[in-house]
Amino acid sequence: MVLFIPADRKKKDIDKVIADLDVETWLNWNENMHPAGVTIYLPRFLIKTEKDLIETMKTLGIHDAFDSFLANFANMSTAQELYIGMLKQKTYIELNESGTEAAAVTITGIETNAANPSQPAEIRFDHPFGYVLKEKSTGAILFAGKVGKPE
Repeated sequence: MVLFIPADRKKKDIDKVIADLDVETWLNWNENMHPAGVTIYLPRFLIKTEKDLIETMKTLGIHDAFDSFLANFANMSTAQELYIGMLKQKTYIELNESGTEAAAVTITGIETNAANPSQPAEIRFDHPFGYVLKEKSTGAILFAGKVGKPE
Protein backbone atom coordinates (compact mmCIF):
# COMPACT_ATOMS: atom_id res chain seq x y z
CA MET A 1 0.00 0.00 0.00
CA VAL A 2 1.30 3.38 -0.98
CA LEU A 3 -0.34 6.35 0.70
CA PHE A 4 -0.04 9.88 -0.64
CA ILE A 5 -1.49 13.24 0.35
CA PRO A 6 -0.81 16.84 -0.73
CA ALA A 7 1.75 18.54 1.51
CA ASP A 8 -0.27 21.78 1.43
CA ARG A 9 -3.96 21.25 0.74
CA LYS A 10 -4.50 25.01 0.26
CA LYS A 11 -2.24 24.93 -2.79
CA LYS A 12 -3.18 21.54 -4.20
CA ASP A 13 -6.04 19.14 -3.46
CA ILE A 14 -5.92 15.36 -3.71
CA ASP A 15 -7.99 15.38 -6.93
CA LYS A 16 -5.30 17.47 -8.60
CA VAL A 17 -2.55 15.15 -7.33
CA ILE A 18 -4.42 12.17 -8.75
CA ALA A 19 -5.21 13.95 -12.02
CA ASP A 20 -1.52 14.80 -12.44
CA LEU A 21 -0.36 11.29 -11.55
CA ASP A 22 1.21 9.66 -14.57
CA VAL A 23 3.67 6.82 -15.11
CA GLU A 24 6.71 9.10 -14.84
CA THR A 25 5.51 10.59 -11.53
CA TRP A 26 4.62 7.17 -10.14
CA LEU A 27 8.05 5.77 -11.03
CA ASN A 28 9.74 8.84 -9.54
CA TRP A 29 7.82 8.41 -6.28
CA ASN A 30 8.76 4.76 -6.05
CA GLU A 31 12.43 5.42 -6.80
CA ASN A 32 12.62 8.09 -4.08
CA MET A 33 10.89 6.17 -1.31
CA HIS A 34 13.06 5.27 1.65
CA PRO A 35 12.45 4.00 5.18
CA ALA A 36 11.90 6.76 7.73
CA GLY A 37 10.58 7.01 11.27
CA VAL A 38 7.19 8.65 10.80
CA THR A 39 4.05 8.65 12.90
CA ILE A 40 1.00 8.15 10.70
CA TYR A 41 -2.56 8.82 11.71
CA LEU A 42 -4.79 6.88 9.39
CA PRO A 43 -8.49 6.20 9.92
CA ARG A 44 -9.89 2.70 9.76
CA PHE A 45 -12.21 2.21 6.84
CA LEU A 46 -14.30 -0.39 5.07
CA ILE A 47 -15.54 0.09 1.53
CA LYS A 48 -17.77 -2.37 -0.34
CA THR A 49 -18.96 -1.74 -3.87
CA GLU A 50 -20.95 -3.55 -6.53
CA LYS A 51 -20.94 -2.43 -10.16
CA ASP A 52 -22.61 -3.64 -13.33
CA LEU A 53 -19.78 -3.77 -15.88
CA ILE A 54 -21.70 -4.22 -19.13
CA GLU A 55 -21.90 -0.48 -19.91
CA THR A 56 -18.26 -0.06 -18.86
CA MET A 57 -17.20 -2.79 -21.29
CA LYS A 58 -19.30 -1.24 -24.06
CA THR A 59 -17.60 2.11 -23.40
CA LEU A 60 -14.26 0.32 -23.84
CA GLY A 61 -15.44 -0.95 -27.23
CA ILE A 62 -16.59 -4.46 -26.35
CA HIS A 63 -20.08 -4.76 -27.84
CA ASP A 64 -20.62 -8.08 -29.63
CA ALA A 65 -20.25 -10.25 -26.51
CA PHE A 66 -23.38 -8.63 -25.03
CA ASP A 67 -25.48 -8.81 -28.19
CA SER A 68 -27.61 -11.96 -28.47
CA PHE A 69 -27.24 -11.97 -32.27
CA LEU A 70 -23.59 -10.91 -32.69
CA ALA A 71 -21.87 -12.78 -29.84
CA ASN A 72 -19.71 -15.70 -30.91
CA PHE A 73 -18.57 -18.12 -28.20
CA ALA A 74 -18.13 -21.08 -30.57
CA ASN A 75 -14.58 -21.72 -29.30
CA MET A 76 -15.84 -22.08 -25.74
CA SER A 77 -19.10 -23.96 -26.15
CA THR A 78 -21.02 -26.17 -28.53
CA ALA A 79 -24.26 -24.41 -27.55
CA GLN A 80 -25.43 -21.87 -30.09
CA GLU A 81 -26.62 -18.30 -29.61
CA LEU A 82 -24.82 -17.60 -26.31
CA TYR A 83 -24.10 -14.07 -25.10
CA ILE A 84 -23.11 -12.35 -21.87
CA GLY A 85 -26.27 -11.20 -20.13
CA MET A 86 -24.74 -10.26 -16.77
CA LEU A 87 -21.32 -8.93 -15.77
CA LYS A 88 -20.90 -7.62 -12.24
CA GLN A 89 -17.95 -6.89 -10.02
CA LYS A 90 -17.95 -6.72 -6.24
CA THR A 91 -15.00 -5.22 -4.39
CA TYR A 92 -14.05 -4.99 -0.76
CA ILE A 93 -11.23 -3.15 1.00
CA GLU A 94 -10.72 -2.80 4.72
CA LEU A 95 -7.93 -0.97 6.50
CA ASN A 96 -7.41 -1.29 10.25
CA GLU A 97 -4.67 -1.69 12.85
CA SER A 98 -3.96 -5.24 11.63
CA GLY A 99 -3.32 -4.19 8.04
CA THR A 100 -5.18 -4.04 4.78
CA GLU A 101 -7.46 -6.69 3.30
CA ALA A 102 -8.86 -6.41 -0.21
CA ALA A 103 -10.76 -8.66 -2.56
CA ALA A 104 -12.59 -8.47 -5.84
CA VAL A 105 -14.85 -10.91 -7.62
CA THR A 106 -16.35 -10.68 -11.08
CA ILE A 107 -19.50 -12.61 -11.92
CA THR A 108 -20.53 -13.39 -15.49
CA GLY A 109 -23.89 -14.76 -16.58
CA ILE A 110 -24.10 -16.47 -19.96
CA GLU A 111 -27.51 -16.54 -21.60
CA THR A 112 -28.99 -17.97 -24.77
CA ASN A 113 -31.57 -16.45 -27.05
CA ALA A 114 -32.59 -19.82 -28.49
CA ALA A 115 -36.27 -20.52 -27.84
CA ASN A 116 -35.75 -24.25 -27.38
CA PRO A 117 -32.08 -25.07 -27.17
CA SER A 118 -31.40 -28.58 -28.39
CA GLN A 119 -28.88 -29.17 -25.60
CA PRO A 120 -28.04 -27.45 -22.34
CA ALA A 121 -25.76 -24.43 -22.71
CA GLU A 122 -22.27 -25.38 -21.62
CA ILE A 123 -19.05 -23.48 -21.29
CA ARG A 124 -15.91 -25.35 -20.30
CA PHE A 125 -12.92 -23.54 -18.93
CA ASP A 126 -10.84 -26.65 -19.55
CA HIS A 127 -7.93 -24.98 -21.30
CA PRO A 128 -5.73 -22.04 -20.24
CA PHE A 129 -7.50 -18.72 -19.72
CA GLY A 130 -6.57 -15.32 -18.36
CA TYR A 131 -8.13 -12.69 -16.19
CA VAL A 132 -7.55 -9.00 -15.44
CA LEU A 133 -9.26 -6.79 -12.90
CA LYS A 134 -8.68 -3.06 -13.26
CA GLU A 135 -9.41 -0.14 -11.01
CA LYS A 136 -12.15 1.79 -12.76
CA SER A 137 -11.02 5.43 -12.41
CA THR A 138 -7.28 5.05 -13.03
CA GLY A 139 -7.08 1.91 -15.12
CA ALA A 140 -4.46 0.52 -12.75
CA ILE A 141 -4.28 -3.25 -12.84
CA LEU A 142 -5.12 -4.55 -9.38
CA PHE A 143 -5.23 -8.27 -10.11
CA ALA A 144 -4.06 -10.04 -13.21
CA GLY A 145 -3.23 -13.62 -13.86
CA LYS A 146 -3.50 -16.73 -15.90
CA VAL A 147 -4.82 -20.18 -15.15
CA GLY A 148 -2.49 -22.43 -17.08
CA LYS A 149 -3.88 -25.84 -16.11
CA PRO A 150 -7.54 -25.63 -15.12
CA GLU A 151 -8.78 -28.80 -13.43
